[in-house]
Amino acid sequence: MFCATGIQIKFLKTLFKMSHYLYLLGGIRLGLNLYLAQVLRVIGWFLLASYRSLASLDA
Repeated sequence: MFCATGIQIKFLKTLFKMSHYLYLLGGIRLGLNLYLAQVLRVIGWFLLASYRSLASLDA
């Protein structure tokens, strides 16, 4: 039968807290990546619209 010592229990608690923070940081990172993708999409849409309007002026 496995009997955990106080040091092992403390280590497991610390490990659990660290994994919680890693999940939190991963979620923040994912949110920032999605926000950046939306910003780049808007910039791309604006550039495409600008090029189309300039092309229609040249025609």
